[in-house]
Amino acid sequence: MNVLFVCKSNVGRSQMAEAIFRQLTKGKYFVQSAGVESLGNDGKNLEGMLLKDRESSKYVIECLKEIGIDVSNNIIKKLTPEMVENSDIIFVMVKSDTIPEFLKENDKVAYWNIEDPDGQTLENHRQTRDKIKNMIKNF
Repeated sequence: MNVLFVCKSNVGRSQMAEAIFRQLTKGKYFVQSAGVESLGNDGKNLEGMLLKDRESSKYVIECLKEIGIDVSNNIIKKLTPEMVENSDIIFVMVKSDTIPEFLKENDKVAYWNIEDPDGQTLENHRQTRDKIKNMIKNF
């Protein structure tokens, strides 16, 4: 099974989901994450950047370290048609009107209503992490 997690910029929710899924399944499945865009709120291109090099990812890194996961060296990736094609199931954590055409109407997509914690507190990030973890466990 190939699993793909998608959020806005691949700096928060999808990175958390990928890491938590990998931890819970002990690496039994191929899992990756990506963002529908690779731009930060400041308009800067984030693709290929390490999470630890993005200041606003500090709470993502910190809240995952609290549960024994280190994502500091994870690379920010932009969603590609190939990622979609090669996935068996795709969990999307952005509004459907923001996703690219090649993902719309895809029968592999499941939408998760998880709010973007970017710019929020560490506690908001912990709540997002825990919500994602529970949704993965229920999956």
